[in-house]
Amino acid sequence: MSIFPEGVATMRLLIVEDYKPLLLALKRGLEEEGFTVVTALDGDEANNQARSANFDLIVLDLTLPKQDGLKLLQQWRDVGLKCPVLILLGRDRPDAKVRRLNLGPVDCLTKPFRFDDLLARIRVLAHRNEHPDHHLLRIPDMERDTPRLGTRPKRKHSRGNVPRQAGGAMPSD
Repeated sequence: MSIFPEGVATMRLLIVEDYKPLLLALKRGLEEEGFTVVTALDGDEANNQARSANFDLIVLDLTLPKQDGLKLLQQWRDVGLKCPVLILLGRDRPDAKVRRLNLGPVDCLTKPFRFDDLLARIRVLAHRNEHPDHHLLRIPDMERDTPRLGTRPKRKHSRGNVPRQAGGAMPSD
């Protein structure tokens, strides 16, 4: 059963994974969900595919033959490829979570994962890409990315708004 309503164009995905049984299982499952899927088994093939066709989303393993997935992603961003990317992390690559933060619309999923979790991450990334201004607060002559705004609700005290003393302590009665 497809996640796409009848008559709605499907998403075009590039799946980059060097473990062929997993790649084929992902391809089959995503096609059953209504996605159009192109696959690549190594970094060179992925690079050629990503640069020669438009994809709505890329699912990218980091540990690839021929080119490292994280370096590949950096190259794509350097040449202006803004497609959202879902990184598949092995348990031995937690450092990649930190290094990916400046690489555009990216999310991570740690192996092993459930197929439902993969679908959910794909939907979230696709939604963010379709609505890039969703988190923007616009005020004339000013624009601010709201997730980075850092706002929090005002603290209320039972005696009204009582300022904190130096060092963050509340005044005593």
